[in-house]
Amino acid sequence: MDEQIIVKTSQLVHIVAAATSTLVYTIGTGRTAQIKKIMLMNNTANVDHVILGELVGGVWTPRLPAVYVLAGFDERVFEFELPVFEFTSNIYAQGDSAGLAALTPEDIIVEVSVTG
Repeated sequence: MDEQIIVKTSQLVHIVAAATSTLVYTIGTGRTAQIKKIMLMNNTANVDHVILGELVGGVWTPRLPAVYVLAGFDERVFEFELPVFEFTSNIYAQGDSAGLAALTPEDIIVEVSVTG
């Protein structure tokens, strides 16, 4: 039987602290996902780098290169610009801007292709 592929979009997620793993997308049991699009908005006064990855055994593991977002700007990264990586567990994000806080978050939405 062929595996079903579904394209889904995450909820709007706010990254509010630097070097802290923030859940972006939950992958169901027995499923995998590939990121097709990343949409970011930097609400801080600082440049930010956002990295997507997984928690493997509770340890932050980066899976994609950092996306550089200028202060006060948005950024979109599309499928043809992304390396192919198949996430087998939940997708997390980390930012590194000192300006990240509840009132000045980095906003992120990802579009994923889910298999399984």
